[in-house]
Amino acid sequence: IINAPWIFKGIWALIRPWLDPRTQRKFHILGSDYSSTLLKYIDPDQLPVEYGGTNPGLVPQVVRLPDDYTPPVARARHHTDGLRVLEAAE
Repeated sequence: IINAPWIFKGIWALIRPWLDPRTQRKFHILGSDYSSTLLKYIDPDQLPVEYGGTNPGLVPQVVRLPDDYTPPVARARHHTDGLRVLEAAE
């Protein structure tokens, strides 16, 4: 977790002793100085520029859908072997 506020770090300090050490090692709670730690685990070319890496294109752009957009409904059809296949409605 990056950019964690100080209160989150404090709560983690209270909870952490109750967790199994294996589970504890799966979490890294980092403040605003996260860049060097991320680069220990992720290659710079795989890490977006926003997080201290060199890859400019990993963060997807959010696209706003029109207010009247409704997603297509999928319909299921059954095969003789009992499997269901979902097909997008056109």
